[in-house]
Amino acid sequence: MNLPKLAITHRPVTLVFAAIVLIAGAMTFGSMSRRENPRITIRSATVETYWPGASALRMEELVTDPLEDSIIQIEEVETVESISRTGYSRIDITLLDSVLADTLDQTFDLVRDKVDAVRGSLPEGCGEPFVNSDFGDVSSVCVVVHPTGVSRDNPYSYRDLELVASDLETELKRLGSVASVQTFGVPDETITLGV
Repeated sequence: MNLPKLAITHRPVTLVFAAIVLIAGAMTFGSMSRRENPRITIRSATVETYWPGASALRMEELVTDPLEDSIIQIEEVETVESISRTGYSRIDITLLDSVLADTLDQTFDLVRDKVDAVRGSLPEGCGEPFVNSDFGDVSSVCVVVHPTGVSRDNPYSYRDLELVASDLETELKRLGSVASVQTFGVPDETITLGV
């Protein structure tokens, strides 16, 4: 079968078919979503727990297993996979594809509730389990506040930088196009006594 010859001999059918394809393409193009950074639904989370000095076996038995047993009770959870190492436990959670993007936060809140229910029975010295469901978020802009002031002789103090960063965070949150703002690297306050 020679397709070009068939298209030429049945020209009206070819033109109608081409017109249908063009109209369908134009309609699809008109209704297509246009976002610079499209929203991608990530149905995964991790639960990380640190217990310095604990062996991998103790992490598995006393931390990972109780957390896994609690999390797997949630109906929306599809798979639970874990890694237990010396002083560290990580549980990877994958939700069912039927979980809609609108109810994703509620489902991860259920995971947090299940983890909180187990938290009291974890051994003494074990750190608090951290549920991370936001690792799919990406940073578009990173702003650095540097301690060098107007001159090298008069640099800003860390407290001044913290206040500037706090003001900047407040102003950025007011922008409608900003989803979230996080501040990192703020040093803990210390008091130095001279002798």
